Amino acid sequence: MSYIGKGSHFANLGSKFFDGDGTAMSISLDYPAPNSASVLVFIDGIKQDTSAYSTVGSTLTFTGTVVSGTNNIEQGIKKLSELI
Repeated sequence: MSYIGKGSHFANLGSKFFDGDGTAMSISLDYPAPNSASVLVFIDGIKQDTSAYSTVGSTLTFTGTVVSGTNNIEQGIKKLSELI
């Protein structure tokens, strides 16, 4: 479907990997997240629903325990940016 005006796209600000420690842990993001929906979180390759975590500024906190593992948590932030 076409539309009038400039298009938009999501810019990927990169991913980070963390080690799960078996607790309801918090991690520091490189960029502040506008809301939980702008953050993509995967644990052992499975995308997590936004109810599984919350964000405040540049801190992401899991609502439940996270499985222990090495680099088993992947976090990425998507930012809506305007095409020029």
